[in-house]
Amino acid sequence: MQPKPESFGTNYAEEFQKQQVVDAYRYRPPYPPEVFAILAQLITDEPRAVLDVGAGSGDIARQFIDSVERIDAVDPSLNMLARGKELPNGKHPHLNWIYGTVEEVSLTPPYALITAGSSIHWTDWPVAFPRFRSLLTPHGYLAVVYRHVQPMPWDSDLRKLHAQFSAHRARRPNTIKELERRGFFRPQGTKETTSMPFMQSIDDFIDGLHSRSSFSRERMGYQQATDFDQQARELLLHYSPDGILPLHVVATVTWGIPENGTTNLNTQPSTGLSVPIPDVSVTPLIALSRTWVSENYGRRAQHLLKAEEWLRRINPSATEAMLLAALTHDMERAFPGPDSPKQDPSLGPDDPIYNQAHSKRSARIVSAFLQEQQVPEALVTEIASLIEVHEIGGWPEADWGQAADSLSFLEVNIEFFLDRAPEMGWTLEQIRAKFDWMYERIKQPEARALATPLYEVALQKWKDQASL
Repeated sequence: MQPKPESFGTNYAEEFQKQQVVDAYRYRPPYPPEVFAILAQLITDEPRAVLDVGAGSGDIARQFIDSVERIDAVDPSLNMLARGKELPNGKHPHLNWIYGTVEEVSLTPPYALITAGSSIHWTDWPVAFPRFRSLLTPHGYLAVVYRHVQPMPWDSDLRKLHAQFSAHRARRPNTIKELERRGFFRPQGTKETTSMPFMQSIDDFIDGLHSRSSFSRERMGYQQATDFDQQARELLLHYSPDGILPLHVVATVTWGIPENGTTNLNTQPSTGLSVPIPDVSVTPLIALSRTWVSENYGRRAQHLLKAEEWLRRINPSATEAMLLAALTHDMERAFPGPDSPKQDPSLGPDDPIYNQAHSKRSARIVSAFLQEQQVPEALVTEIASLIEVHEIGGWPEADWGQAADSLSFLEVNIEFFLDRAPEMGWTLEQIRAKFDWMYERIKQPEARALATPLYEVALQKWKDQASL
């Protein structure tokens, strides 16, 4: 995976812990009020709790707190947090200031929204983004907010002066595009606010420039900072002799799904078949369900995780409902109880009565889990209907899930079934029939082609077992 751009390094982020930068931060332009209306519309889950990442002095948290139930505002600068507590709404009873990095601090999830105002580039992406995904409610978003002043007549001259004095002269890349390129963020939408007039004195404007990591007075040095201030003041007075700059501020809100990042997704199953798993998005609900499966189904969770992977491989357009059904279709076995279906050993591993009872019980258990996560009932019903027919299929979406189940079975479950046969009272002929059925039930030619080498390896393992 590509490392973060050098200009997003922690050595620059550390500038925000210095009191001079904290003092200058108040001269940054404010967020337009429209930002907070946009953020409020992104919250659809309960509880209406928000995590504000790199909160600084709370420019987002303090203005947004009256629209939500709770905000946890995290920042690694004690000076920033102290300043935030002194500002309006800084002592709001539902605003929690948390000192530390978002990668390490103790938090109280779930959050219906995670916000990051001009700060997401400072986080440790490989650590932070998987954590964001685990902290969100099923339909929660990460919202990245940036504010800027619209183009002004002096911009070109000021850029030249900035390049002459800046402690970091490389052009900063687009954060959203860099996150997308590395597989950490899948945007779902973006909106720019209308322009907000903002009158600011030249001296305050210059002080605001020194609130930036690459332009802090301490990093520049006293003489460099003094020289810059003098030249910038002379330049701006040429455009605004009265010393007041007529600025126009806009903000951009980009919301989406945090992801784990792009890794080498080409796996090499034990069969020798190379199965590329596409780098597609993972919703918070899928991430939560993966954790649920992994924590409750033990070593057999691999089959369900692989079923989801195979579905993504054979049907890149698979819906969230299809993926979740593939991921959870056997979960009743993870929760044995008095109503657990019993198999008739004489019918082998494909007892149709057992399969039907197993499918229906899995659908009930998964539905209960989803309802606990406050998933919309329509989605719960769709997932349950797919789980109920995962053994037999019946319509296109169900057939894709059945194929993914078969591919995963042929990849990871062969030795399990061969080893389990004596315990279950199954004959080798019944096991062979199971392998044949799992392969032959695949309806899609492209999926069948992928299954063929897996099936051939399975038959060879069966023959090896039969020859003992």
